[in-house]
Amino acid sequence: RIIFTVDAAAGTALIIDAIVNERYDKPIEAELTMLSNGHIRLNWDVLNLKGRSNTFDVNYRLQYRPNENKFNIRATVRGFDNKPFGHGSCKIAPGESLGG
Repeated sequence: RIIFTVDAAAGTALIIDAIVNERYDKPIEAELTMLSNGHIRLNWDVLNLKGRSNTFDVNYRLQYRPNENKFNIRATVRGFDNKPFGHGSCKIAPGESLGG
């Protein structure tokens, strides 16, 4: 599960999922881009994740399609060739925010 809030007027976004929660123990800021087709793009990094024998950084890119309440997500693990991806649907919770 990925939970995110977007404040388009302020140009800000917060995001949390299991990996962000494990690493930072709270929501983190995501870079917000409002696309001309009405979609919303979020980019964020999770740094210094612990592997078995090393640490690594992951860059995430999520594209939300508000007209469909669906999203696509891709992770780029720095130093590795694979780029895991996924998709899902969103449940909108008006008036709720990760920012308190």
